Amino acid sequence: MSRADAVRVRFEPSGREVAARRGAWLAGLAVGAGERIVFDCDGQGVCATCRVRIDAGRDVVSPVDPLEREQLGDAVEDGWRLACLLRIEGNCVVRVPQEGFAYPPRLQRGG
Repeated sequence: MSRADAVRVRFEPSGREVAARRGAWLAGLAVGAGERIVFDCDGQGVCATCRVRIDAGRDVVSPVDPLEREQLGDAVEDGWRLACLLRIEGNCVVRVPQEGFAYPPRLQRGG
């Protein structure tokens, strides 16, 4: 990997950092870094269990996918994204939620 192709991703709150090739999928980087991210839909962008927040570098990640907008709604404006649909194009900081995951209300069963 040439220096021009290399990017760094820091995961918070763990502080883990990984080096990656520009254009790498965030989901794969997170798993490789040992981050606890759930992928209930196997990366299809339909469950929102892999949601993360881009704390720094929102301008160096891939554009919001329509599936992300559908799953996360206006939360994408606050930096929330789906790791399975996100490519990294530059250095960034990604926050992995530590609290228990809750499906968006429209995806919850019952009630």
